[in-house]
Amino acid sequence: MSKAAWLARGLTAALAVLQTGTAGAETLSRLDENGCPLSLEAANPASLQVRTTEACTVSASRLQALLDQGLTHAAGRADIQPRSLFLGRLLHYPWLVSALLDAAARSAQWDATLGSARNGQDNQLVAQLLSQSEALQTLHSSLEQAGYRLLSVSVEKVLVAEQADLPQPLPAGAQGKLPFDAQLWLVIAPSTP
Repeated sequence: MSKAAWLARGLTAALAVLQTGTAGAETLSRLDENGCPLSLEAANPASLQVRTTEACTVSASRLQALLDQGLTHAAGRADIQPRSLFLGRLLHYPWLVSALLDAAARSAQWDATLGSARNGQDNQLVAQLLSQSEALQTLHSSLEQAGYRLLSVSVEKVLVAEQADLPQPLPAGAQGKLPFDAQLWLVIAPSTP
């Protein structure tokens, strides 16, 4: 097979995955509201992921409904033992973006002038701020009902912007550059070992 044919074949496969979801992933639950599909998929036996389209936003109640349905389904299956739950981009969850903006604006560990954590560990600080937020606590009941608990939050690819470029207004009195987006994972475990 020529290099061009090999690349074309790979590109075709990648596009198919982007259009239909993760190759080989099983859909555990799906909600469709106002043309915004939302699904919980088992990407592999140890990893679940929430999927939606780029233009959609997801409310806390809608995510909770999806997780209630999907995690309960996964809990009854011996072939699915999730250890992580990938939520995707934080931007899809405006309520989490608000919580992060507020927490970062109040945190002495965030340098709003430089737009980074004072210790240089943006991912670590954003994960810590999210894990301590009341907004993320709303997902605890969904996890607990299905027999899971939240161990930690993990993020990568933190994006930072000034007020004019943020998707939401800054909290009152806040100034400077704040984190507003990241790839978000929840590390989970069974409630009972």
